[in-house]
Amino acid sequence: LLSTPIARIRTQALPDGSKLTLDAASPAEVVYYATRRTVQLLAGSAFFEVARDETRPFVVHALGHEITVLGTRFEVALQDGGVRVAVESGQVRVRSAGGEERILGAGDRAFIDPVRQLSTSHPAGAAAVAPWREGWLDFDRQPLAEVVERLARYSPRPLRVAPEAARLPVFGLG
Repeated sequence: LLSTPIARIRTQALPDGSKLTLDAASPAEVVYYATRRTVQLLAGSAFFEVARDETRPFVVHALGHEITVLGTRFEVALQDGGVRVAVESGQVRVRSAGGEERILGAGDRAFIDPVRQLSTSHPAGAAAVAPWREGWLDFDRQPLAEVVERLARYSPRPLRVAPEAARLPVFGLG
């Protein structure tokens, strides 16, 4: 089990030459088998730089969904009760627990919502993938409750938002 405490980011080299960068308060289980490499993201966000190995696919499991790659750079985040995937380079196959499947390439993003619906986008001028690696958080029309949940990973004190303000949209980079 690899994990990070509140307000800390950790990059871990993996035995095959891949790298895993965990955002603050983000645990993950890494297990390598003879025929596959697996990571179970338990909370938070992770950025993967996967070494290509066609004989052993690299599979990330998150909330029952699967993201499979051979060699690429991408982020997986548990957010809003669902799973977000953003690809920096290469390709990944995203398969929801409900069986929906999509191939994502560089610049593509996907979200699997709590009822297992898979949606994808390729936003023009999209924000950087996993800007938290450089100490930045980027919010674009995200509900205040989601922003506070994200910021809580960096605060030693509990953060809360009043229910009547939870849906207010937040724009910002900081």
